[in-house]
Amino acid sequence: MKLNYTLHHRDYLKHLLYSSSKSKSFNNSRRKGLVFTISFYVLIAVVFYLADYIYISYGVIAASIVSIFFYPTVSRNQYENRFTKYISETLKNGNRVEISLELKDQFIELSDISGEVKLKYSSLEKIIEITTHFFIKIRNGGTVIIPKTYAESENIEAVIKMLTEKIEIEYSKELDWDWK
Repeated sequence: MKLNYTLHHRDYLKHLLYSSSKSKSFNNSRRKGLVFTISFYVLIAVVFYLADYIYISYGVIAASIVSIFFYPTVSRNQYENRFTKYISETLKNGNRVEISLELKDQFIELSDISGEVKLKYSSLEKIIEITTHFFIKIRNGGTVIIPKTYAESENIEAVIKMLTEKIEIEYSKELDWDWK
């Protein structure tokens, strides 16, 4: 079975956002950023309070409370912009990569403009489905990205079904996942 599709800039972005949202160290880093921001505001408020600028310290505390509500949105947008910039720097030949994925008897064959890769079925770790993509995780840390929108959807479903039946691999549906 063969599947031809195109990966775009937004497909790589979706993969990076999904992977980072599942990373404990990434989520800890975001939490530390929030704690640092709040601590910074509180420290400034204490300094103003001790210097008898009580109303300014109240204003700084109010700003810290407001930052608690806006920090998740600002943080999300900052990381999305950073990832977008990283992808733009990485994709030297534009925003489109033509991919061919073919299921063989003992392996999956992937090819694009840069070459071919043969992945043994035993090297596959997990298949993850989100609303817009399938991610096939590889044991060495890589991922095969299959967008649902750019390929023939019937073929995608058939490829995923064939993979899960052919080899015993974990299949995870996370259709409610969203970048937060």
